[in-house]
Formats: sequence, structure tokens, C-alpha cells
Amino acid sequence: MKATKTGVTLYGKYSNEVEYIYRGYKYMVEYPVGMSYWCTAPKLQHELAQEKIDRMIEDRNRPHNPENDAEKGFEMFFNYLETGEFS
Repeated sequence: MKATKTGVTLYGKYSNEVEYIYRGYKYMVEYPVGMSYWCTAPKLQHELAQEKIDRMIEDRNRPHNPENDAEKGFEMFFNYLETGEFS
């Protein structure tokens, strides 16, 4: 799947930020205006943002595992505070 521009661009003195949409989620990519300003390569910004969106969608679609509930985590934490042991 390919990202598309949404039409939103924020113009700045040193860089411009362009908004893209990928798999229903929006993200921004920064483009330098001149040679005196450096930022991460736009291609890398796209890759990182799209990987983050892909992971978020995968996590959302993963079935719920009750073993990883916050309640279980709190129980383990308080048990550790009381006994000094993980269980």
C-alpha cells in the first residue's frame, strides 16, 4: 500500500512538513527548504512512520491474551514489593 498526500502542508522558515495518509492513519514528513538545515531523509521518515502504523494495526488485530492484563502486572508488581520475589 502506498501513502498519499492529504493536501496539508505546513510551511516554515527552514523546513516544510507535508501530511500523508497510509492505511487510514495520518503522519507528517519534514522536507528541508535549503542547504543550511538538516533533517532525517524523507524516505526514511516515510519508512519509519509506515512501519509504526503497520505494527499498530497488527497489534490491534492480535487476539487478546488475558495473561498480559494490566491487573496481572499490578498483582506481580505489588507481590514483588511485598516479598521481593517475582511470581
